[in-house]
Amino acid sequence: MQEKREYSRLWRFRCREALPARRVFALRSTPMSEETSEEELVGRTDELASMVVAMRKGPCLLHVIGPPGAGKSSLAIEAAKRNGGARLLRLGDARDASGVSSALASRGFSGSLEAWILEQKPGIVVLDAIDDVADLVKDALDTLVARGLTAPVLVTSSARLDLPGERVIVAAPLSPDAARLLFDRRVAQAREGAVVVDDADAVDAVLGAVSYTHLRAHETVLD
Repeated sequence: MQEKREYSRLWRFRCREALPARRVFALRSTPMSEETSEEELVGRTDELASMVVAMRKGPCLLHVIGPPGAGKSSLAIEAAKRNGGARLLRLGDARDASGVSSALASRGFSGSLEAWILEQKPGIVVLDAIDDVADLVKDALDTLVARGLTAPVLVTSSARLDLPGERVIVAAPLSPDAARLLFDRRVAQAREGAVVVDDADAVDAVLGAVSYTHLRAHETVLD
């Protein structure tokens, strides 16, 4: 236990070195787009190769699952780009059917989710961050799977949908070296979009959450 506390203290110190005093940075200063580049992927070579091969075999349903910040969106978008292009529908802000409709409207579409997916050929649909509307997405995909998918569909969330033919790709916690690289990259990206917080306790809370998450991801190693 003492070793874990020391590890957490050192990781917290590393975070404080990366972030200027009394300043909190968003991990991503701008929303991710379909233009995610291969260089932004960290430690996902095997998962990417597996997805690319699966899509080249024909229509399929690929579901990338994992914890927040694991790189699920980047992985799905890059895989889609390598097989005809990504058609991204971000659903992280949707909480119900009206939220899904709003997301579709932001893409200039006023029909159903099923109809939008069908219209995206030959591009590959990426339904990103579906967690809060998983049941609605599952119903739409269930209908399309029953009819027979005509193109690959990629989904990202924290839990599988248990649909027929669904292939799950797990974005497991990164190795310590890859996690440090990803953290350093995101801090660097966020510096230009810093949010100043005039409350040292708020900064400590953020750093504490980061150190706790990092510690929990590697506590099996420390045991």
